[in-house]
Amino acid sequence: FRNRLQLIQQRLMRQDMFSPPILPGDLVHKQEYFTLTTIEDLYGNPGVKCVLGMLTQFHDGRFYLEDLKRMVKVDLSIAKTVLGLFTENCIVVAEGELINDEFHVTALGNPQAELRSDTLRTFPGIDFFGPPVDPQLLPKLAVYEQEARDKAIIVVSDVWLDHPKTMDKLRELFSGYQLDVPAAFVFMGNFTARPLVGGDHGKLKAYFDQLCNIILEFPALVEGSHFIFVPGPSDPCGNALNVVPRHGLPRTFTSTLQSKLRHVHFTSNPCRIRYCTQEIVVFREDIVNKMRRNAIVAPDIDKKPAPGEASKKRSVGDHEGDLSMSDKDDRDQEEEKEEEPSIDLTQHIVKTLCDESHLCPLPLPVRPIYWNFDHSLYLYPLPDILILGDKHNQYEHTYNGCFAFNPSSFSSDWSFVAYKPA
Repeated sequence: FRNRLQLIQQRLMRQDMFSPPILPGDLVHKQEYFTLTTIEDLYGNPGVKCVLGMLTQFHDGRFYLEDLKRMVKVDLSIAKTVLGLFTENCIVVAEGELINDEFHVTALGNPQAELRSDTLRTFPGIDFFGPPVDPQLLPKLAVYEQEARDKAIIVVSDVWLDHPKTMDKLRELFSGYQLDVPAAFVFMGNFTARPLVGGDHGKLKAYFDQLCNIILEFPALVEGSHFIFVPGPSDPCGNALNVVPRHGLPRTFTSTLQSKLRHVHFTSNPCRIRYCTQEIVVFREDIVNKMRRNAIVAPDIDKKPAPGEASKKRSVGDHEGDLSMSDKDDRDQEEEKEEEPSIDLTQHIVKTLCDESHLCPLPLPVRPIYWNFDHSLYLYPLPDILILGDKHNQYEHTYNGCFAFNPSSFSSDWSFVAYKPA
């Protein structure tokens, strides 16, 4: 919590909305900005203030705002929100006033994410992904990325290998791409329709062996594609089912695939993929239903901005971040439409995860976290691509330069996504 809060605080202080003018002449051009106040400084300091803190619940039905030193009871009954979901353990910016030891919130917002390019410019020479890439290699990767612009990454979620028709559909999928070999196939769990318990774990190895035999029917894919397997929430990975991040699938189940395929990878959940110059984050979690079910303030779904709303005075609930629908094959921005598109729940989800710089801002009883590996859930800097495997219907959105999509459930409606990074 402390690391997340400090990370978001230093990120906010670089934004114009929260940075005061340095020179007296700047006041002419910058008439509105917000000053963050600590909870400790609210006491004895009347008036409307902006506070950065985490929403917590110490008693049933009573919520508090907590920062590094103190907490205060909050009243969210009249809080105005624009876009985003707010759950317990979310870090928020709240605007309001302290009255009788209770902070009455009038505007509530997520701390707006910054562009990936801005973060990298702030920390030059630091590679947040992991092992750094040779700077002399980057131009060559960029050229290859453009030359291989027709190379796709096939993303499939909920590959229930015990489903009667799954193997036939996978064979059909591989057959369709044997003449146009993709860069990679990303398979996300769950790999069985129901969790395997007791002595049933051995069946999973038989399912993967069967999948291996199908892949070997297509030599072009075996030689030219990478096969990436990301475990789902109920797959047997050697740790508690309800804790993230999750280990990769054990070799006990995957030994045949690893011995017969040259380019096969069994990753953790979440995992990160570097494709040429782009960073891709893959996370398999039913995040839409969990976030909606645990939301403290009900989101405005299918709401369209009121006429003239853009001219109203800004509050901390208002952000200028780019959130738009995007097409998988053509991500160029379309011309502005006369009518603003409605906002659906998945747009709230994407914005919240990016603003929180975290893949799982949920209450710990709902989704416990291995604290020693919490950094693996960070979205900082924002990735180029965010793949959110979910049972929810397919969606795709772009927010502050991060393209996020959900391939939906393959074993339910045989849907998948063919994404071309270039």
